[in-house]
Amino acid sequence: MPGLVGVVLCGGHSRRMGRDKGLFPGPEGVTTWAGRALSLLRDCGLDAIVSVREAQLARYGALLGPENFVVDREVEGGGPLSGFAAAHARRPDCDLLMLACDMPDLDRDLLSPLLAAYAQLSPRQRGIHAIAFNTEPPEPLCAIYGRLVLDRLMKYRAPKAILLGENVLRIPIPPDQRHKLHSKNDPAALQDGLSSGTEGLQTYQHRRE
Repeated sequence: MPGLVGVVLCGGHSRRMGRDKGLFPGPEGVTTWAGRALSLLRDCGLDAIVSVREAQLARYGALLGPENFVVDREVEGGGPLSGFAAAHARRPDCDLLMLACDMPDLDRDLLSPLLAAYAQLSPRQRGIHAIAFNTEPPEPLCAIYGRLVLDRLMKYRAPKAILLGENVLRIPIPPDQRHKLHSKNDPAALQDGLSSGTEGLQTYQHRRE
């Protein structure tokens, strides 16, 4: 989809999980959570990149190819904003679909309404709008940000506040799909009925032993 780039956010320190979440094994160990998210974005027809910290670059590059990355920028507030800043600096002319790497239940069916809403906007409207699911509060790490919205975000550094403001399209999400937006950010969360993480949990536990 021209003008829209997907970004997988992997630069967190994963302290609660105890290991890098983006490298957590996916279904049957055939990929990683980061690799799965990257493939999902490409399957949706998007150019896609992965944001990581400098210290992660060698390991991620060996798995996914060094050309697929941006290195997080040091910004006030840190956290996911570092990935937002890096991706926006790399592609300032593009709108961005931001995905956290620790939502392994995300799938094309869930993302399709976001992409359909984006496709219905004119090029000018795309740049000034954000598109998020109609959850309370809105989930900022599975949402589309127009390039001018990203300019504002770099100034105010509050993704959730941006999604509660003007020029935001709030997309309904069926109740039976909401679990797909849940972050799996500690080992206990992996036991919450993952559709794509059961094998990963077993592999994780094996490697910890």
